[in-house]
Amino acid sequence: MLIFVLGPAGAWDVSGLNGLLAYILIHTISRFGLAQFSSDSEPRALRFYKYSPLLLVLGGMAPSIQSGWETQVVLVAIFFGSYEGAYWTSFHGVRRAVSEFTDEADDDSIDKFQKWEVIATFFGAILVLLMEDQTAGLIGGGLALAAFALPYDQLTKDALFGLEASRIGKSTSDTKSFRPETGMLITRTFGMMVLAVSSALRIVCLDVGGSDLLAIIVGAFALIGYLFKKLREGWARAPIASSIKEHYSEHPSIVGSEKLREDISGGVKSLARNKKAMQGILKIVDPNKEDPIANEIRKDWKAIDYANWKFAHYVVLIGTFVMCWSLIMDLNSLLTPLTGTPFGQKPYFLIGYAFYVFANSGILRPLEIEFADDLLKGGKIIGRREREKFTQQAKLVCIISIVWIILIESKVEPTLEWIVYFALFWASLCAVANVILGNRAKRIRHREGSPKTGLR
Repeated sequence: MLIFVLGPAGAWDVSGLNGLLAYILIHTISRFGLAQFSSDSEPRALRFYKYSPLLLVLGGMAPSIQSGWETQVVLVAIFFGSYEGAYWTSFHGVRRAVSEFTDEADDDSIDKFQKWEVIATFFGAILVLLMEDQTAGLIGGGLALAAFALPYDQLTKDALFGLEASRIGKSTSDTKSFRPETGMLITRTFGMMVLAVSSALRIVCLDVGGSDLLAIIVGAFALIGYLFKKLREGWARAPIASSIKEHYSEHPSIVGSEKLREDISGGVKSLARNKKAMQGILKIVDPNKEDPIANEIRKDWKAIDYANWKFAHYVVLIGTFVMCWSLIMDLNSLLTPLTGTPFGQKPYFLIGYAFYVFANSGILRPLEIEFADDLLKGGKIIGRREREKFTQQAKLVCIISIVWIILIESKVEPTLEWIVYFALFWASLCAVANVILGNRAKRIRHREGSPKTGLR
């Protein structure tokens, strides 16, 4: 909540739209810079990962010590951006190292971190609503300090530093081949889409209702998006789970395994939510991938994965169109009872954003991690996917900033609405590009005959 709400809101409070745009620029460049610097070696990456919460402490406390443009727009953006660069560059490598050590399914590991992220965002939103921004920032900084003080648990220590420790750098250094190039393009395009929509939301909400409204929207939709993801997992995997139950419930290998027998004997929805169990069953009954029925199930599984990717981007396109249309037609009065500010007639802007959240949180975010990581795997590079994303976002904001300066010098400063239109239009182009890139990734996996399955 410090990063999603309080940082941008503080910049808006002291300098309005120009302050927020400057904050986004500084934050994005700081994130890019720390990501590149911290990933130079594994010891450095782990050291920056460990100490990164201290940057949240500084960012949360700074406005209470010295308010003003230099603090709210510059220092806080540097602290929060640097935290994201240092933390996220290593996070997924650390997560996978622990998952490999404990034999935890990657899906379960991703879901665990998403769950805690949503909980923190939701209660952070409540904190912002109940308190002044500076007080909420101090409390957030205090919680970050407490997180820093907590030592690694024994499992994480063994996974990262034990005799059987796994390295956190797992990506290839190849940037020219078709496979890694596709992975880079997917994560770059996805990163630009997320940055564009989140920036548009911040501008609209801060203009209409300040930090309270932004906190409500971010907190509520984070929870709604996660709940939709959990609901979707059951019905999206149901055809696969049903086929597994139909063909392998009485298989000798399953009957002889108490754990798998327990997994497959439950309902279809129960099995569908347990991806690790479904993968384990297919591995047990067909270890050499020679069973035509099992191979057909794997093929269907992958096909559903890519169909979900395409479908979700179409939903994003609907969402961005509705958000743009709502501003053009001035149809967002759902915000009126929350803020007392006349803002149109109907809640279409939030409906459009809801489409985006359902698609992004419920489908695209975990799939982007899977697709890009799979295409970029095969080396010792740390945080390649995150760094590619942060680099492209930094390039985008730098180009926009140059155009912005030229327009201001030419006495043609765009209105707030036109900035939001451009952001949403750019997000739409990224969605279209990722539909094309998803087809390209599908062809790569088909050509390689990869046994990997990835229904989300």
